[in-house]
Amino acid sequence: MKKYITYILFFGVCWQLMAQETKTVLTLEDAIELSKSKSIEYLTAKNNAEVNYWQYQSYKAGFFPSLNIRGTLPNYQRSINRITADDGTDIFIGQNQAFSSISLDVNQIVPFTGGEFSVSSSLNRIDIFSNPNFTTYSSTPLTISYFQESLFYNPFRWEKKIQPLIFEESKRELVEQLEDISYNTTSRFFDYILAKIKSDNATINKKSQDTIYKISEGRFNIGKLYENDLLQSELSLLNAEKELIISKNELKLTKQALLDQLGIQGESNIELIIPEELIFIKIDSLQLFEKAFENRKLRINHQRKIAEAEQEIAKTKSEGFTLGITGNFGLTQQDELLNRAYSDLLVQQNFALTFRAPIFSWGKRKAERKIARANLDLIRSTNEQELLTARRELSLKYLEWQQIELSVKITKRASEIAVKRYNASKRRFAIGKVSITDLNIAQSEKDTAIYNYYQSLREYWELYYELRKLTLYDFIKGENIIKKEAN
Repeated sequence: MKKYITYILFFGVCWQLMAQETKTVLTLEDAIELSKSKSIEYLTAKNNAEVNYWQYQSYKAGFFPSLNIRGTLPNYQRSINRITADDGTDIFIGQNQAFSSISLDVNQIVPFTGGEFSVSSSLNRIDIFSNPNFTTYSSTPLTISYFQESLFYNPFRWEKKIQPLIFEESKRELVEQLEDISYNTTSRFFDYILAKIKSDNATINKKSQDTIYKISEGRFNIGKLYENDLLQSELSLLNAEKELIISKNELKLTKQALLDQLGIQGESNIELIIPEELIFIKIDSLQLFEKAFENRKLRINHQRKIAEAEQEIAKTKSEGFTLGITGNFGLTQQDELLNRAYSDLLVQQNFALTFRAPIFSWGKRKAERKIARANLDLIRSTNEQELLTARRELSLKYLEWQQIELSVKITKRASEIAVKRYNASKRRFAIGKVSITDLNIAQSEKDTAIYNYYQSLREYWELYYELRKLTLYDFIKGENIIKKEAN
């Protein structure tokens, strides 16, 4: 028994060690693709897109004929009711009867007029339970109807103009949200990288300061170092220990933020590949503005807002004087026998032309029309302002892109120089040629230069994905993102 327990414990420990050693290696592109399939941001964007898709499908289906069947099988009633007799007096009569009905109708909206056309057929039956029982039928084999609420306002015409814009805007919004995910993932990716660099530097600095303090202590004991320099060395060691604790906590927080962004639950041992191979693309400013105007939802959004404002103007104009029409034509008959209820059919028809006209409204109708017109002017002005803001943003990002290549090259060279200088200072300190103050300055400059280099890499990739979002265009592949992502 003890032997089996030993085997179980052995394999359990091995399994834990294997699990700890398993690493998930991610490039920036891997992280973005993972975030676009598992993150909360992606799931939210996907759900919104599905809602918008099915809303548009529902709108399109509304233009097709609808076939409906309705029925009451049966409506039984047994009660004493007040009935008005032929001489005008009211009497109470006991009723014991059932009413049944069934109908089939086809409805079709008429987009070019704004009305609704319908064809229906129905059959009704009344059963009176008395002595003797009595049954009668009423049939309407065919009824053709047309209804239009207003001859001066056609809501279907406006829907055909606005709904496709809403759907197209939603598709572009989805692509912009996906590019937002790319940008946010890039930020979280480099948050973790920079925190890791800080943590690694803090670990190295802690070891270096520990070594430096021991050297300083030895030199102080033999009288080759002043007490002030020894205290400075001890203070640097304490600061390094403090910085190590802070950097470790920051590393944990940024790691968890990255895992949340990637949609990874629980603990995971991840290793990030720093994207140092950069592609400096020459972007034409004219192409930048053209792609932004062509692909982004902003243009569609402006068209939709103007169309909705024009619809409101048309609606307020029609509400002053309305003219409606209702008409139907059908065949009907009633009899105690079902087959005779469909014989010798009689014509039934009706037609109504209704109108409503305000005589005096104390200027309310005029004010509503003025409000609708002013709202249209406001939307046009707001659209122009949004376009100017978008152009300024693009101009700023274009200038930043022109400078990013030089920035990355400078910070990279600066980090290489700072590392060499620090290593040289550390060697010279060991032989007493450099003071502790100069060594600490070299270390600080080294840490800052390394951090600045990776910060410039972060700025490059964030700017690249921001330009993608602002234009919905992949400058590396030379293709529109909207066509690829929206399908």
